[in-house]
Amino acid sequence: MTGFTEQEFTALPPHFEPACVASREDHTLDGQPRTSRRDRTDDTCPVPTRADRLLFMLPSVTQHPIQAVQGPLFGMSQSHANKWMHLLHTVLNLT
Repeated sequence: MTGFTEQEFTALPPHFEPACVASREDHTLDGQPRTSRRDRTDDTCPVPTRADRLLFMLPSVTQHPIQAVQGPLFGMSQSHANKWMHLLHTVLNLT
């Protein structure tokens, strides 16, 4: 699904996570400047771990599924999937 071998996929998360944390440190998921509270991953987050975030993002880059399909696969609406895709695509480029 990702276009990577298992070895290549396992090598990505250690580089992906710092970029993901840095991107959410100053801005919210909506891209707005963070003013009051720090970012945290709660229990209801549809993509809580770095491996989940990679698994969410890599198929969208390699196979280009529509957001109406990608969202429900991870238990979120199309609009919420759109926000995550924009955020994680930027993070993936930094990685």
